[in-house]
Amino acid sequence: MEQVNQELEQYLHLYVNHQQLDWADWLALAEFAYNNCEHLATRLSPFFVNTGMHLLDFMGVGTASSNLSAEEFAKHIKEVHELAQSNLNQANEDMKQFYDCHAGKSVDYEAGQKVFLDGWNIKTI
Repeated sequence: MEQVNQELEQYLHLYVNHQQLDWADWLALAEFAYNNCEHLATRLSPFFVNTGMHLLDFMGVGTASSNLSAEEFAKHIKEVHELAQSNLNQANEDMKQFYDCHAGKSVDYEAGQKVFLDGWNIKTI
């Protein structure tokens, strides 16, 4: 949630007047822009994950009906969530591989084993 707040704050910083008096006027547009933007890890927009449709699908609202039954809609949303989960798992694997190739070997300690501690940053006074 903190990441969302930071992104909305960055967006508002670009458009709010220098006295910061009109930020509430821009908040709905900032939320719309965030919800329409593709997330890096899921490769899907939050709006698509929640509704199963892209916002651009609404451009033809008056020309055709794409009314899904409740079961079809639930199935479609389930597929979208599975795709989002798959993309998140792939992003997690990518981050793990990147970290693992730069990380050193970990040391395994056994219970009762004596070790030396670096007390450089420990204040005793």
